[in-house]
Amino acid sequence: LRYKKPGAADSQLVTTPIRTNGDLPDAGFAAAIAGFGQVLKHAAYIKNWSFDDAVTLATANKGPDPFGYRAEAIRLMKLAKIRD
Repeated sequence: LRYKKPGAADSQLVTTPIRTNGDLPDAGFAAAIAGFGQVLKHAAYIKNWSFDDAVTLATANKGPDPFGYRAEAIRLMKLAKIRD
């Protein structure tokens, strides 16, 4: 990630590894939402990633969902697949 403070000429680089062992369900769910958006746009650089991949990743990383927002997002992903 790069960022630049207001008025600064140079950007700063921040790096951190992204673990894939399931310890970060929020990151996994966010990745599913981002990927879902790219599938909706038919983005060329997602290659063969699909609605099913987004649903699978979101479901695996749903985590706590006290208000049901994540479950609703998954439901909408499934609905979008049917309508595509």
